[in-house]
Amino acid sequence: MEATTLTPRLTIPRSRRLLAALGDDRLVAEARRGNEAAFEVIYERYHRQLLAFCRHMLGSQEDSEDALQHTFGSAFRALGRTEDKIHLQPWLYTIARNRCLSVLRARREQPVEEVETVPTAGLSEEVEQRSDLRALLADLGDLPEKQRAALVLSEIADLGHAEIAKVLDCETKQVRR
Repeated sequence: MEATTLTPRLTIPRSRRLLAALGDDRLVAEARRGNEAAFEVIYERYHRQLLAFCRHMLGSQEDSEDALQHTFGSAFRALGRTEDKIHLQPWLYTIARNRCLSVLRARREQPVEEVETVPTAGLSEEVEQRSDLRALLADLGDLPEKQRAALVLSEIADLGHAEIAKVLDCETKQVRR
């Protein structure tokens, strides 16, 4: 008798609540086996962070939601096609970043309408804070794409230098600068 027939196979439940307790590696393995609930848990675990990342990269809620949907669609298809080791969080951010870059490239190819700014009324402190925030967001938007992505991944996604380097496909020392 083979050893494999003596060892019972561990069955992972399809309950999202129980799956949520699993680590990323186990969720990836379950999603690859066709467990749709495991992929739903992956979505629940990362969609907010990825949406915030896309929103910072694209500056548009609508484009960000589209990029997020595309990210998870691509991830779902890719999980079924590869057995390579996946570090889930940086892998998802890489897919999201690539989608954001595609959207930004497409924008450059189309003329942009002038955006009308509406003056804010209210207390002078609030106006000053909003002005500072606009300046900060404008400065963030003026950064080169890789620097902007590194900053957003560090501050919003709370990724470490090595994970950011993996997402940006560069060396860790370039991220630390």
